[in-house]
Amino acid sequence: MIISILALPFIQFGLSWWINIGSFASLVILFSIFKVRRKNFFQIDGMTVLVVSLMAITLIWQDIGDFHSFLRISRECLILILLILFNQRVTASRTSNEIRKIERSLLVVILIEFLIAVIQLIFLQRGIWVGPSANWLAGRGDLIPSILDLRYSKLRPSGTFSEPSYLGIFCISILILASSRPNWSKITRITYLLCIATIIICQSKLALFFCIAILFVKRKRNQRALERKISTFVFPGLFFLVLPFVGLIAKTLQSSRGSVSIQNRIIEPFNYTLNFIIKHPFGISFYKRITEFVDLSKGLSWDVISHNSIFNFLFSYGVVGLLITFRILYIGGKDSILLLFLLSLLLQNGAFLDFDKLFIVSVVISFYRYHASGIEVKDEVK
Repeated sequence: MIISILALPFIQFGLSWWINIGSFASLVILFSIFKVRRKNFFQIDGMTVLVVSLMAITLIWQDIGDFHSFLRISRECLILILLILFNQRVTASRTSNEIRKIERSLLVVILIEFLIAVIQLIFLQRGIWVGPSANWLAGRGDLIPSILDLRYSKLRPSGTFSEPSYLGIFCISILILASSRPNWSKITRITYLLCIATIIICQSKLALFFCIAILFVKRKRNQRALERKISTFVFPGLFFLVLPFVGLIAKTLQSSRGSVSIQNRIIEPFNYTLNFIIKHPFGISFYKRITEFVDLSKGLSWDVISHNSIFNFLFSYGVVGLLITFRILYIGGKDSILLLFLLSLLLQNGAFLDFDKLFIVSVVISFYRYHASGIEVKDEVK
């Protein structure tokens, strides 16, 4: 578990979409789970079988015989199945000493990202990029700022990740992990505040929204006097942390990049969804769609409005995309915090069914469920 947490800041690093830290870590999880519960590992529910079968049917409907489409849909089917298998309700007992080590690991990774974000914030004002090279990020490096970006664009810190929104989602993940225990230690409180501070520094509007939503849900859940006291101090603390950055965030919201991000992730794809589903009930092949324009008069391409997994599923699979989305959200069960977490990942970018998200979801949900239960549970599938 500790190694998994320490690997989180580097999950985008690698040589390609298939060969990277996220895929290697997912393979390690696969072998470790298979070793623990061989008999129960391949239990797949009927809903998953239905969704995967329909995904295969969309391939036949759209683009049968196209090898690239076959590989893409096969990869997404594989990751969806692994996502379900990795997040079955199976936990293992841990000692208090192991829990303390995990808490320290969480503090270490968020402290590193916080410091990198602060350094990037300072140097980006001077037109200097201090962060990973585009070649390190396994095909995702096109979002790393170029010389022209550094000179003419208003850029935000992204830590060790490809974009600020990914750093924000990482912070949400650590925030959920750090606050999953019923009783908070001093280390946990520091980790919690560093998560909030890093979200503010990277100015991810998506992460800030879900951070506030999760804090609100947790505040309503808190029953003990100590936890109510913590919540009372967290919200004023959050206000005073936000205050110095209000001007900076306002400039970001007014900047072309900030407004375009919201427009392309939510508003524009929403405008085209209904007509698209009516015309293409089983979607359009990703590789046929991604190189074309949605609206030539606006110069709007499919690539531009595909930075959101929910809409990307709808455009790639049609009505089947809704079932994929519901099956993913169902992993969180009835827990509103896990539902918020999964929804934030779905909105963050268009590539949810990829190895990096598989690893993040598996680490966060397994650890969260262990602490949220408050009891030791023997290895079994519920």
